[in-house]
Amino acid sequence: MPGATVLVLYPRTESSTFNFDYYEATHMNLVDKAWSKIGLKSWTIIKFEKDAPYSYGASLVWESLEAFGKATQDPASKEVMDDIDNFSNEKPTLLPGDIVLSS
Repeated sequence: MPGATVLVLYPRTESSTFNFDYYEATHMNLVDKAWSKIGLKSWTIIKFEKDAPYSYGASLVWESLEAFGKATQDPASKEVMDDIDNFSNEKPTLLPGDIVLSS
């Protein structure tokens, strides 16, 4: 099985804020530290165009959806999720799914 991807999307609204420097330097290090040992294989950060409904997003590649589920229950996930308020005033939308085809 090729694995799973979780898209993490941060909404763009008239009042939304997003501190990319903090996200890059601090938050993604927390993500790596907390989840790489539980099945996170890689991640990619996406900056969307100005007219998109989301400002930034992350594509997190996991060994499986089960690994992602275990990670969300791990105590280290609390630190990752609590850290969101340090770079965004929006709560992200999570879209988990199995990878069914890739090249």
